[in-house]
Amino acid sequence: MLQSDHRIDAPLLSARDEEALARLEFLVGQPFGCGVIAGPAGCGKTDLLRTFYKQMQRKTALCHLLDAGRLDDIELAWELGAAFGLGVSAADSPREIQRAVWAHLAGMRQSGRRVVLLLDNADRLESSARSLLVRLIDDAEGRSGLTIIWTARTPFAAWLREDLLPRTRLRIDRPLLTPGETDAYLQQRQLAANGTGPQFEPDAVDVVRERTGGELRSIDRILQLAGLAADADGRRHVTADMIEAVAAELP
Repeated sequence: MLQSDHRIDAPLLSARDEEALARLEFLVGQPFGCGVIAGPAGCGKTDLLRTFYKQMQRKTALCHLLDAGRLDDIELAWELGAAFGLGVSAADSPREIQRAVWAHLAGMRQSGRRVVLLLDNADRLESSARSLLVRLIDDAEGRSGLTIIWTARTPFAAWLREDLLPRTRLRIDRPLLTPGETDAYLQQRQLAANGTGPQFEPDAVDVVRERTGGELRSIDRILQLAGLAADADGRRHVTADMIEAVAAELP
């Protein structure tokens, strides 16, 4: 029986994740470069990027994490200025902020300090911000001291294929989990629960596998909600019917 840990903060790392983190760290160790984490919605791109961010925070690299989703050119420039601690304000023009960002990056290069910029949901940038991102990536691919790693859903939008992929030297693909990988992930959750929380009946595990289709985000959400529902009802076991009910409520 699978034991539920309904206090899920982030997916557990698999061997595949460990390899991806090692490849990302190798990229950061190079003089410069750009990388992408790609995959369908719900495959764990954001979780992997955040895990890498925490890993980089423990090292010497100056690492910044931004959610690029739905940002236009003005908002992206402002977010970059704020992330770099440039003291930007609403009164500053986008051009002034961009000049400050490039002056900051130039100063980091001259001092020999590495900057790592992690951009989640780069595929959701507004069209007005794309040229700024391309300029940043050109900077990362042409000068030492800057590494950019971005995430995007597959299949790639046309502008990503045309403008960003040719400028990117590392690509990490994250497909949805296979049935065997889903079972292995559920077993990891069982071990992580350490004997606490409700237990998932074998038929409930089957339903988790079938209803999620290997989508990591859905697996974690179902485990979390089913565990909470079992606790609320004072149950020690989660059944297939409970999983079906929880899955039906997910968007």
